[in-house]
Amino acid sequence: MPSPIGTWNIQGDFLHLTLIIAAFDEQGNFSNVTLDLENILGFWDEGSQKITFLRTNPSSNDKTATPEYLSRVMIFTGYLLSDETGSLAFAGTYHAFQGSGATSQRSLFGWYGFLQ
Repeated sequence: MPSPIGTWNIQGDFLHLTLIIAAFDEQGNFSNVTLDLENILGFWDEGSQKITFLRTNPSSNDKTATPEYLSRVMIFTGYLLSDETGSLAFAGTYHAFQGSGATSQRSLFGWYGFLQ
C-alpha cells in the first residue's frame, strides 16, 4: 500500500497549509508530523489508508475554551488515494469551530492535498 510519508500541499475552505509527514510509529501514532511547522497529534491507519489529526493552538498560552483559542482548533480526517499511474492525493473533511469562520450551520469543510 502507498505511504503518506512526504511533504503535502493542503488546500480547502480557508486553508493553504503544508503538511510534513516524516514518521509515525508501528501503531500509526504520529511521531514527527507538522502542519505549517507546528507539531500535531494524529494517527495513520495503514489498512484503511486513513489519516486523522488535530490542529491545536500552540501560539496561545491560554488553554481555556475561548473563541480565540478554539478558532484554530481543527479536526481533520482524510484518505490517501492513488490512481493507475501511482500519483497520490489526500481528500477529506475537517471540523472547525467558533471564531474560525465556521457557524453552527456549517462547521464541516472539505480539504485535499498533493505531494510537493
